[in-house]
Amino acid sequence: MPLMALLLILLMQMPASMQMQERPYIPQLAVGDVVPAVRLIDQADQPLTFRGQTYPTLLSFMYTRCPDARMCPLVTAKFGRLAALLAGSHMRLVEVTLDPQFDRPGVLRQYAMSVHAVDPAWFFATGQPQDIAMLANRLGIAPSGQPGRQFIHAEALVMLSGDGEVLKILPGTSWLPEDVAAEAKYIALLSSSPWRRIELVLRSSASALCGRRTSGGLPTIAAIAIFLVLTTFFAMLLLRIKVGISR
Repeated sequence: MPLMALLLILLMQMPASMQMQERPYIPQLAVGDVVPAVRLIDQADQPLTFRGQTYPTLLSFMYTRCPDARMCPLVTAKFGRLAALLAGSHMRLVEVTLDPQFDRPGVLRQYAMSVHAVDPAWFFATGQPQDIAMLANRLGIAPSGQPGRQFIHAEALVMLSGDGEVLKILPGTSWLPEDVAAEAKYIALLSSSPWRRIELVLRSSASALCGRRTSGGLPTIAAIAIFLVLTTFFAMLLLRIKVGISR
C-alpha cells in the first residue's frame, strides 16, 4: 500500500477532536463595549485600571524590544507628541506591553526614561501574560510570537471613556497626534479644532478602505480633496432634491 494512502487511512480513523484543534472564539470589543477589568501595573509598580477614571484614556500596545521602527517605536513617538498636545488636560496615555514576561516595571521605567516620557499622565503598563493576551485579543491586536523574539501583531489606538467604555478604535499607525488630540479634547468637553476631527475621520476611513497600515497617514492635501469632493456631492444631491420638490 502506498505510504500516502496509509497515512490518509490513519488520519480518517483519528478522533475528530485530534484531527482539528479549533481556536477558541474570542469576542471582539466594539464601540460602546466596556473593556474587561484586567489587573495591570505601571512603570512605577502601581496598580492601573481603565475604569473609575475622571478623564478619557488613550490606549495602545507596544513592547520594549520591538525592532520594527514602523510599529511600536512609531506609536511611542506619536504618544510623545500626544503628551505634549494634551499637557494639562488630565487625559491618560497608556501603552500596554505585549511582552509582559520581560517588560516588568523596572524595564518599563528604563524605557520611559529612554523615550523621555516624563509626563505624569503617560503610563507604560504590564501585568499577567494571560490578562494582557486577553485584553489584546479582545481589541483585535492578536499578538503571536515567543518571548525574546519579535512579536507579530496588529496596531490600534483605542479611546476609552473614564468608565472604560470603548469610544473609538483607530486601526493601524496612520493616525496623526494632532487629529487624535482634537478628538480626545472634544470627548473630554474641552476646546478643540473641528477641522482636525474631520481629518481624523477621513484618515481612518481611507485607511479602512485601502486596508493598509502606513506610518505617514493620509496627506493633508488628500484629506482636503476628499472632504471637498464629499461636500460637493452632497450639495449637488440636496440641490437636485430641492429642484425636484419645487416641480
